[in-house]
Amino acid sequence: MLLSFSVENFYSYRERQTLSLLAEDRDDLIENTIPIDAPALRGRRAVKFASIYGANASGKSNLLLAFHRLTKIIANSAKESTTADQLPVTSFQLDDAWAEKPTHFSTTFVVDNVVYKYDVSLTKDRIHSEELRAFSKTHPQHLFSRHVAPDGKSQWHFSRTHFRRDKALESRTRPNSLYLSVGALFNHSQLTSLSEYFSRCSFRGSPSPDTDSLKVMSRCDTDAKFNQWASDMLSTAQTGITALRLRDVAIREPDIARILRAQRDTANPPSLRAKEMQVAHVKSDGQTVWWPIGWESGGTKQLLSLLRSWYDVLNQGGLVLVDEIEASLHPLLSRRLLTMLAEAGPSKHHGQLIFTTHDATLLDLSILRRDQVILAEKFGDGATQLVSLLHYTPRAGEALQKGYLSGRYGAIPLLTEFTLHGQKPAKGNSKKITISSASS
Repeated sequence: MLLSFSVENFYSYRERQTLSLLAEDRDDLIENTIPIDAPALRGRRAVKFASIYGANASGKSNLLLAFHRLTKIIANSAKESTTADQLPVTSFQLDDAWAEKPTHFSTTFVVDNVVYKYDVSLTKDRIHSEELRAFSKTHPQHLFSRHVAPDGKSQWHFSRTHFRRDKALESRTRPNSLYLSVGALFNHSQLTSLSEYFSRCSFRGSPSPDTDSLKVMSRCDTDAKFNQWASDMLSTAQTGITALRLRDVAIREPDIARILRAQRDTANPPSLRAKEMQVAHVKSDGQTVWWPIGWESGGTKQLLSLLRSWYDVLNQGGLVLVDEIEASLHPLLSRRLLTMLAEAGPSKHHGQLIFTTHDATLLDLSILRRDQVILAEKFGDGATQLVSLLHYTPRAGEALQKGYLSGRYGAIPLLTEFTLHGQKPAKGNSKKITISSASS
């Protein structure tokens, strides 16, 4: 279970900004929260899902990308194949004072009823520092810390009472690899479960039809329960689809390069197979007809891809990050996907969702609590700042959607009036952008 994530000096994030998933002590929409089963936070709750609003280029996607990059570094930095690789971080580039500083990630999460706080500071060429702490009922317990000098040598500090030190792991930890990654790779009993938590965090960026179809096809091929559940959901959503299946097909030569490219873009690419996903529809005479998923609309394919992520959250836990949840979807479908998570009830898996969106119709206090709405905004210096809707006090009965779009909470584009060449701007508009065609 994720409780908070902080990022500093990464793309549009300069000073440290924090996304908190700790729920406020409120009675509204309690079904949108999960009890925290850890002695250090007994009685507290976390939200099941959180939304991030903001104008285009405000840094919403960068926040999801930051957490995704952290999970990938944890998963891959200890592998032998990454010995010479640069670490995938980019500092804030609009201020020379920050361009050469390390990026910093910090996350607080719960694994096996224990609250952990993990901090890492890094640049492209090396790890600068790394620290792990655990929280008991009364005070934090330092488990290990590591500081790496410019020459690549690490200074280590370990708890003598709460952490099992393995000196062999220290020698295996390269300047550009995380000790957490190395410990998990060599089955350190205290670090493996933490690494496994991050491995169950998935990221869905901009829709990629080829890559998404391969992932869904692989899941449908190996998981009959998911296949049936997804078919039922697509039918309920009135897409006209009544069933899913895979069938052997002849792969046309022009498709081979496209499929291989899509596989390279997939974190765990399925093996290349001459399979095609097909969907069933019912004809007017009651007979079933099957055709390729590629014939379906972009919205239907987006929904099917999202259903794969929803199934994982509901049945396996972990964390799903979705960029622009509303892409190609009707607002009522986005709304239903969220209420589906809220209605799921208690689960030992404690799955969570963080998503970005421009869909103002979701700003509804019957769907989202105020502690589930985060606002991302840039000011004149180009740096992203995050603010919770909790910082604002909407009037009783105020429509959040109207308040947001009117600018009461910020995080909207400030548009200058513009006209086509030859047209007069509306009366009273003092600023305009004129668009004219080139002379022929």
